[in-house]
Amino acid sequence: MVPWKDLFTPQIPGFKLGFFLVFPMRSRQLVNFDLSARNHQPSWTEPLQTKTFKKPCIPITKTWLHGNSLDSFSEDCLYLNIIAPVNGTNHPVLVYIHGGNFCFGDCVRSGFDKYVKNFVSRGVIVVTVAYRLGIYGYFSTGDTHAEGNNGLWDQFAPLNSSMKTFPTSVVIPTMSRFGDNPQCGIGTSLGNQRDASVYSTKKLATALGCEFEKSVDIKEFLKKQKPEDIIEVSSTQFVSDFTADRFDEKYLCFGVRIDNDFLGGKRVEELISTAPPKPTLFGLMANECGPFLSMSLTPDEIQNYSKSDVITGINKVISEKAAGNETDAIRNELASFYLDRPTPQEPLPKFYLNQHGQFTNDYNFNASVLAEMEQKANSKWPLYFYVWNHLNTDVSKMLDCKGGFHSYELWFISDEKVYPFDQHGPEEAQIAHLYCELLCNFAKSGNPSMSKIEIPRYTNDKEEALWIDLEPSICKNVYAEVKEFYKKLEDKYKYSVRSGIILY
Repeated sequence: MVPWKDLFTPQIPGFKLGFFLVFPMRSRQLVNFDLSARNHQPSWTEPLQTKTFKKPCIPITKTWLHGNSLDSFSEDCLYLNIIAPVNGTNHPVLVYIHGGNFCFGDCVRSGFDKYVKNFVSRGVIVVTVAYRLGIYGYFSTGDTHAEGNNGLWDQFAPLNSSMKTFPTSVVIPTMSRFGDNPQCGIGTSLGNQRDASVYSTKKLATALGCEFEKSVDIKEFLKKQKPEDIIEVSSTQFVSDFTADRFDEKYLCFGVRIDNDFLGGKRVEELISTAPPKPTLFGLMANECGPFLSMSLTPDEIQNYSKSDVITGINKVISEKAAGNETDAIRNELASFYLDRPTPQEPLPKFYLNQHGQFTNDYNFNASVLAEMEQKANSKWPLYFYVWNHLNTDVSKMLDCKGGFHSYELWFISDEKVYPFDQHGPEEAQIAHLYCELLCNFAKSGNPSMSKIEIPRYTNDKEEALWIDLEPSICKNVYAEVKEFYKKLEDKYKYSVRSGIILY
């Protein structure tokens, strides 16, 4: 391979590194929903030029084109970007798997400059992974013709290869909620496991004009569709944003399903129970859904937000179509947990917005992560846990929001500025130094402890976490009440609120 760069970087005097952008993971035979060549490895006889990023995968709707033309995206996206120090040997590896709810996102925007400064300069190799998204990555007919989870196979390929090549590998999944990895990992939960991919595949095929009912015919029909037609229909005839009703007939969502091929027909909890313990670092943002609820409201709605609005939000999430005859009981328990609390005399709208936001945090992220941590702690996994609280002061004032929110940390470690309004100053540089030291130490030793602070292992009796802020500290029982409440719901009802499925 011919590296794009093999040089002494001016950022770090005397430090030599090499960039290998667009290292192919597999052959292009995987294009157009074709799984027959899943394990085929690419080869070449001429020097392979690795000078530019390849196009990211086509997202689910036009919204996630970010103003770019469709020509800037492609289903032919299965490439790695490797950023490595030339000096020395036996470097640990950080594998970054971008988020995006399995339907959008890429590793191009994360660039490489900050990876060099934050990780490669510390002797850590960084690998960023592209994988197929939406219908291209999670198309499924629910049977052997198309079991789905192509995107998971895409993610697994470099992890499997890195474990054969490097003795120590660590994966950083973000929004995707997928965290079981080869040796040690930064974990998030798989979260909701409803079989939405099969439903969405068939709905989208029908909207595109498919009149077939047999799986093999639906697959062949979709293989003939043009990307521009697929994204046009998915953007104009369906809804897929985070605030949409997930049980709406027009809701379109692709993602992980419990298949026989990749997951062996088992839920993640079952797989964890038989997996060998691996050092794992879990992280949550203190206010995962942060300002997103307020952003979806008008100023008048914000000023008049009430208890009934929170209840409406809970009822929208706990659908009778999913929870059946347990719907009312579960809704009442959730409303009581989040609303039967001491309320300030004023302003009440702020209180109800915060409580609705906390429910959204717990339902979408916290409850699933905490349950996975509890199971792994019971199985003696070496676990570490952090909660990111820091938020730029000016951004906090502008959004009227406290606590770090979803994906806010990405600009600290990479070139991806997720939020255009974000600002960084000396305080953010301090946080970035702490966070990158934490990740590098974990990659090297399986223990994230730093010179500034010792991070204890997470156990179910102490539930200790690193609180990431300007003055980092160790906190206990940060989510104890939430963890116990959702555990009680799991024990009491057949319907799992955090997973969105009937458990038994």
